[in-house]
Amino acid sequence: MSTLKKLKSLFIEQDEAEVEEGKKPEKQVDKSVPVSNAPSPKPTLGTVNVEGKADTKIVETLLTAVEKNNLDGFDYLEYKKSLQSMKKMSMSEELMYQSAFATASTMGVTLDRLVETAQYYVKIMDKEMHNFGEAVSKQNNEMVVKRKEQSLLVEEQLAQKKKQIELLEKEIVTLNEKQQKLKHDIELSSNKIAQTKANFEKSFLNLRQQFESDIVKMKKYLK
Repeated sequence: MSTLKKLKSLFIEQDEAEVEEGKKPEKQVDKSVPVSNAPSPKPTLGTVNVEGKADTKIVETLLTAVEKNNLDGFDYLEYKKSLQSMKKMSMSEELMYQSAFATASTMGVTLDRLVETAQYYVKIMDKEMHNFGEAVSKQNNEMVVKRKEQSLLVEEQLAQKKKQIELLEKEIVTLNEKQQKLKHDIELSSNKIAQTKANFEKSFLNLRQQFESDIVKMKKYLK
């Protein structure tokens, strides 16, 4: 199993039947954050306020960044692996956290080390979120703002041509078609960007909450 797959297994679980070698998983569920089985509503044209959903590829992007910045030695990620290995055992969450910490303690690992490294990985994901925001802004400018500017120009052309409607009827029909296509493209692009942004934010928040939840629990259980 690759390093990324191992890291994914700490935060995403797969149906056992789908883990067979050579078979691509069709469904992946976040372990810590409840996911509704109800289908997400499809965004309509002109709507930019869409509800995000956890996206496996986005989670992989975030975890890839975490993996690339993996610290040497035993840290939060190794502790997370220890917790994961104990989930099949019949023990309380508190005992599970304490047992994993007891093992880590034999290697000189402290609570401060676990919390510090978990917070470090949170900052790595925060940076990815910042970079994504800049990319979305650039894409929005290229795919929406510029097309809106084109749309305004076409509006002006239409206003002029309508004064000569009898002589320029054919040209006006062509421009109307162009205008409708531009508006349609703007709406599609806006919703696609908004959905991607919402998916990323939802995935980011779901994953970030797991890190933060572990930080709280480590501080609570490992004093």
